[in-house]
Amino acid sequence: MVKPPIRKFIFYGVMSSSLVLLGHFSYALASWHSDAEETNQILEEVQQYAKAPMPVSAQSVNIVPVGGSNTQPFLPVDFDKLLKQNEDVVGWLRIGSVGIDIPIVQTTDNEFYLDHDFDKKPSSLGWVFASASSNMRNFSTNTVLYGHNLSNKRMFGSLKELLTILKEEPDSGIIQLTTPSQQMVFKIVSIYVTDEDDMLYVGNGTQLPWRESFVKHIREKNEVKAIDNHLITPLDQYLTLSTCYGPAGTTKRLAVHAQLVAMKETSATVV
Repeated sequence: MVKPPIRKFIFYGVMSSSLVLLGHFSYALASWHSDAEETNQILEEVQQYAKAPMPVSAQSVNIVPVGGSNTQPFLPVDFDKLLKQNEDVVGWLRIGSVGIDIPIVQTTDNEFYLDHDFDKKPSSLGWVFASASSNMRNFSTNTVLYGHNLSNKRMFGSLKELLTILKEEPDSGIIQLTTPSQQMVFKIVSIYVTDEDDMLYVGNGTQLPWRESFVKHIREKNEVKAIDNHLITPLDQYLTLSTCYGPAGTTKRLAVHAQLVAMKETSATVV
């Protein structure tokens, strides 16, 4: 039988461990809320630099090819001011149907913006960033953007809502992406949950066989059958958004692929 002093020792040991864990959890929660407030302030400050109204008319972009007219819902952005705040800025992403409206950054290190905000300060919320392997000046087959799946819907936290929205309104999957040299409009052609080991969906091959495999892959994996993607081809240009899908530590990834449907060249950083 365990003697009373030993029982007391065990009791206080368990209590001490619990208090340490509670303190750690409380600190982490307070830190997260602080990071969230800081992120909200940054977003409020920078969103004045993207000038096009929301939402976008999906119908107008469905019939216009790449290189269409200026009547398209392009997104003018003041990059001069953005670049003064952060020289890593390479574009601006807007998905009106899920409230994503944010400048995109890029470095040679895909780990940096996983835990740093737009001002390069440590933040558990991170920031939305372009893959280091994506050429944001001269788009090739597949341009990839990453962002955390956050409970407060910041970064790519609202991206999963597209799984429901596109079932009811398949033509609402319009994405605006503007860089200092191009204003582009994309239409979502595939969305699905995959695993982190699926390297094809975030790849960027240049040879025709790879392009054919990529298009076949995203067409077959698509989970929203209401999306019409029978016209996508290996010669098209695609934008891919990737975020975690599930609880922390999950290996599941939500993949969203969009086809370039309209583009306008710009000659200045202020448009």
